[in-house]
Amino acid sequence: MIHFFDNILYAISGPIVFVFLNSLFVFYPEVGKVIGCPDKKRNLGLVYYPFSLIILILLVYLGDLELYAATVGVFAMGYGDGFAAILGFLYGDKKIPLATGGKTYLGSIVMLFVCIVSSFIIFSFMSDSTFLIKLLASILIGVAASLIEVISPLGFDNISVPLFVTLLAGGLVWVRDFLEVQNQVL
Repeated sequence: MIHFFDNILYAISGPIVFVFLNSLFVFYPEVGKVIGCPDKKRNLGLVYYPFSLIILILLVYLGDLELYAATVGVFAMGYGDGFAAILGFLYGDKKIPLATGGKTYLGSIVMLFVCIVSSFIIFSFMSDSTFLIKLLASILIGVAASLIEVISPLGFDNISVPLFVTLLAGGLVWVRDFLEVQNQVL
């Protein structure tokens, strides 16, 4: 949505509405049961994810963050965590022995793979780096996203993954730009 709005208020209005509505579903069990979310602890992620989108939108609109760095973070959470949750739940027999919500090895592998692929696709469309740089950055982002997702407690990955991955992608862009300037100076 960031691509289509020229006013920050329009861009953050959707996530703000979702923070409010999802809070109702999570914190009021009778409302949450309507959509099948009776477990408040597990579903705080419903509130965290649109909140993280608000932060990313603000960072992009304030000019402190490259748009494609935010896109990488959103895709890591939306696609990476989404597919990891579905496939991990359906087919993941072996759980990771951490107290972070019963995450599975299969889900973590799916998260890794999807984040690498989605990051590479985004970098391919939005970055003028070489193939090797795009690939290495995508692998680093995939590994980082998977690790953050595994160690984040129940639902908190919905805020930690997009924010951390976005900052990492933005940092990688900054390092690339810095090195290019240094090469030009030399």
